[in-house]
Amino acid sequence: MPGDRSSASVPDLRAGAERVPGAAAETASKKVQVSCSPGFLEWLAAEGIGVAFTTYQTNRLFLVGRDGEGRLAAFERLLDRPMGLAVTAERLWLATRFQLWRFDQVLAPGDRYRGHDRLFVPRVGHVTGELDVHDVHPVSEDGRPDEPGNEVLFVNTLYSCLARPSDRHSFEPVWRPPFVSKLVPEDRCHLNGLAMENGRPRFVTAVARSDERQGWRPHRADGGVVLDVATGEVVASGLSMPHSPRLHRGELYVLDSGHGDFGRVDLGSGRFEPVAFCPGYLRGLAFRGGMALVGLSKPRDRTFQGLPLDRRLAEEGAEPSCGLRVIDLASGETVHWLEVHGVVLELYDVAVVPETARPMALGFKSDELRRTITFEAEGRAVRHELRRLEEGAARPESAPVPRGAGRRASPDASPTPAAEGEALPSRIAARTLELTLEQALAHADLTFPDLRKTAESRPLPEPLLATVLTPAPEAGAAAAPAPLAAAVSIIRPGGAGAEVVSFVVRSGLRGRGLGKLLLAAVEAEMARRGLPAVDLSFRSDWGSAGALRALLAARGWSEPRTQVLMAGTDARILALPWLAPRPLPPAYEVFPWRELTPGERREIVRRQQREPWFPQALSPFQLEDRIDPEVSVGLRHRSGGGGRAGGESRVIGWLLAHRAKEDVVQYTSLFVEEGHCKVGRGLPLIAAAARRQEATGVPRAIFMVQARNRAMGRLVERRLAPYLTERAELLRSGKRLAAASR
Repeated sequence: MPGDRSSASVPDLRAGAERVPGAAAETASKKVQVSCSPGFLEWLAAEGIGVAFTTYQTNRLFLVGRDGEGRLAAFERLLDRPMGLAVTAERLWLATRFQLWRFDQVLAPGDRYRGHDRLFVPRVGHVTGELDVHDVHPVSEDGRPDEPGNEVLFVNTLYSCLARPSDRHSFEPVWRPPFVSKLVPEDRCHLNGLAMENGRPRFVTAVARSDERQGWRPHRADGGVVLDVATGEVVASGLSMPHSPRLHRGELYVLDSGHGDFGRVDLGSGRFEPVAFCPGYLRGLAFRGGMALVGLSKPRDRTFQGLPLDRRLAEEGAEPSCGLRVIDLASGETVHWLEVHGVVLELYDVAVVPETARPMALGFKSDELRRTITFEAEGRAVRHELRRLEEGAARPESAPVPRGAGRRASPDASPTPAAEGEALPSRIAARTLELTLEQALAHADLTFPDLRKTAESRPLPEPLLATVLTPAPEAGAAAAPAPLAAAVSIIRPGGAGAEVVSFVVRSGLRGRGLGKLLLAAVEAEMARRGLPAVDLSFRSDWGSAGALRALLAARGWSEPRTQVLMAGTDARILALPWLAPRPLPPAYEVFPWRELTPGERREIVRRQQREPWFPQALSPFQLEDRIDPEVSVGLRHRSGGGGRAGGESRVIGWLLAHRAKEDVVQYTSLFVEEGHCKVGRGLPLIAAAARRQEATGVPRAIFMVQARNRAMGRLVERRLAPYLTERAELLRSGKRLAAASR
């Protein structure tokens, strides 16, 4: 109960965990740095463990251990909004934005993969839809928690229930709190945590006992409860946004996140007994012997602000941190720590990785998963790494080398360096291959712009057409010669035309006419396929833009025209006077886009179908899986009553952002319904999104402004110009084709 709370002070870090780092490491992306206390690595070594943790704020899974020389090793893997995490010596379960994954450990004893002794590979995935899955736990088949089977339970926060994966549907409901009357996608109580006992569900945490849509939000400060799954009864209450309930050595531990307290629940009295105060918003809890690993986050948006933790931090004079605390259960002292610096501001879940020194996992954004093959033979795991598959050596038609000289492109038009003045072969072959996206990405190092980044920012329909120039192969050659130049194109839906999405000539061969030959080969292939036109887009700030303009003109393409204005800013934009927070009239409400309800979504679609009320280019439902939910905002208007108490509310606008890179937010769609935009309702959306971006720790932003959106263009040119760090135009050129017979 709230009145029964005893206090726990900030632990004295001088005793065995002084703040002078004992080790530090930088991750491969160089966006995140990890440091730890002097004894942390020795503790990992003594226990024979590694540590895993997730952050959905920056889409990362971290696996921490020690390298061959005993130094701190921090491995990161980019995944789509990873949250709930469970790990054993042989398996790792992970909840992402709309999928639930099982990773299996595939290395045989003594085997190493790039210096790692544990390699978790994704083997089984369930598509759940965007359920806002929180905690994940494997279920034991025989009551022994150390020998889990294939079944897994998860906290389905959107539907306020416990669930398991279904072979046919998004999920199979298992249990819901007795005060939740029905299964609807309304996040009624913010059910988030699950504690298992002997491999079975025993306790859950919820932010409030609510049976209304998002009804937990007004009760964040003291409405949190712990429920007994078997009886549905409340065993503890008065908590502030509790998370991560765990049973360890017969005692129930909980993170009272809104107070910053790690503690245990007396199941007899229902009293919460703090063990230690940690300076941060707490989520993620794991145990090793007599030690607890607690995850800390920096409070950053309104979900985490206005809680008792704010006052507690001020009273203790403590700065919030992001990382882990290793806490002695007997004394409550922090004996070791690990901190995360850079773009990561918050963590979600924490797990111990047993029987390892240095764990890692394969992901989905490189070709490692395609080329890593494992199987079992004679009771032992066998692993093979396939080499990159070479292109076939089919003999194509050959063409003479053109002798015309063209303008030299900048070296940054190609990631493949070569010596200037490289000799051209006497004859050159041109051919076009049909590739899947996966096959094309395996050769992304021969593309510009980088095909991997293009695929992350937009859908690329298959097949992709790769037009390649190579030296004409010698008779009897065993392998295809290396490409001299290559272009990748896609066919627009319905065969309306083709688009060149990558165009590159090897740097040592530029200015020798290969670009013209490659472009001619692309045109001929598209005409052969009966396509009416082909186009290509490029940025005005590319070093190769001038050479590309000349090449397109030489081949009779249209004069490049501006399609999109790209304006880059940094944190200085927050100094703009008109971005200062100011109250809206009572009839208007800016809300996080992730809180858009299914009913509001249906209404937006229905209105657009009846009579279009927003340009299709500004649709809020484009590339939805890549929308940044922490930055994007919407605008509601309540008619009639003039305030929230009366009238009908509907969505009238939005500002949607997509994460372009770890440190860049791309604002792609700003719309306010006619009749409201003229009274300045777009500026509060920009202001709200900019503040949310600042809270996430992402330093840079890019505004994508359609050329036909003149009002937004004037806003960028007049009001943002002094604050821009970069400015570029996305240009498009095209050519009509005389379709050849097939």
